[in-house]
Amino acid sequence: MSPDRTSLPAGMEGDPHQALLVDVVRVAPATEGDLEAIAATCAGTASVAVVRGRVADAAVELALSCTLIVATKDAHLVGGGARPPGLAGTAQRLARRLGAGGALLFWLDESGWSAEQACERGLVDERHEDAAGRAAELLALWQDSGGAARELTGLLARAGRLSPGCARAFERAAFALAFSNETARRGARRFFERS
Repeated sequence: MSPDRTSLPAGMEGDPHQALLVDVVRVAPATEGDLEAIAATCAGTASVAVVRGRVADAAVELALSCTLIVATKDAHLVGGGARPPGLAGTAQRLARRLGAGGALLFWLDESGWSAEQACERGLVDERHEDAAGRAAELLALWQDSGGAARELTGLLARAGRLSPGCARAFERAAFALAFSNETARRGARRFFERS
């Protein structure tokens, strides 16, 4: 059973039917029994995982179920080593992000990857000093865009790793989406008027 807005565990914010911010360090240990349902909820909506500190095992698997992963610059991600993934879909999500060989390399590397390595290799989408703040910005963009962002998010999830041409097309669509409402357009006009 997926959670509704009133029953989100500590560490999750937002609306499960629109967009979620997931602090994996807080959520994973607190929801041991419900982790499969939480991961399914994250996978089924626009969601941003916040990764900080040392993150391993179930917390890494939960982050992978999210649409985007934003890590603090000092984060360190560790796979399960010899232990197989515990959540359904983890191997596929890793392979989508890293390719089959990269997924195996990450999961079996018991020393893990720094946030910088994880970002360079495609495991993490962004590194930011204030990962939670950046994740909140991304969620606000998704929520302001209405259904268009969810459609683009679904397309990206189905597409897996993108070719450079497809990535540029997606970037153009995301940029257009970011300015698809009047509030965003007014803000951009004010910015350029001050320059």
